[in-house]
Amino acid sequence: MNKIALWCRDLDHLIGNQNALPWHLPEDLKRFKKITLNQTLIMGKKTYESLPNRTLPKRKLIILTQDPNYAVSDSENHSTAYIKNNKIHLHTEKEKASLDNDLYIIGGAEIYKLFMTTPELQPEYIIETIYNTHHPKHTISGIFLNPEIQKNLDKNYTQQLISRTKEPALNVLLWTHKNAPENKDLLKKIKGISNE
Repeated sequence: MNKIALWCRDLDHLIGNQNALPWHLPEDLKRFKKITLNQTLIMGKKTYESLPNRTLPKRKLIILTQDPNYAVSDSENHSTAYIKNNKIHLHTEKEKASLDNDLYIIGGAEIYKLFMTTPELQPEYIIETIYNTHHPKHTISGIFLNPEIQKNLDKNYTQQLISRTKEPALNVLLWTHKNAPENKDLLKKIKGISNE
């Protein structure tokens, strides 16, 4: 199993505003959909509750919560889990196979911080879209990536630019953990989608 984190941030590391995306970037949303389609996604409750109808079609969702009775909107495709001893544990065993597949970490800020600052949980790969602008109106109410994440990226990952657009001004970076096993198929998929 590989863990792959995905996020889009601006130059100030803003990733959200009042539990929603602070911008509408169709190109980034299309890339996100292609990368995550038919995959297993893991997220926090706030991110889950911010999704339209609390779902993403054609994807398995795992919601991190300490509440084993947390109600999901689709019990066939959604599960709940918690972190204990730096490992992911499902509240029920019905979806145990989900943890054998690649896991796509999609937020929010506290979930990114948890995975990025816990060595045993660190993702092997990170797909970071940088929106090359500032959003000063969100500086008070905005949701930002924790500064420890950038320190960890600089210390434990190598980066490569895989895509760049001018309008909107987006750079897509692929960060690879220094201990990540080589996974040519996954890297080919990510690079191929990002360059479409």
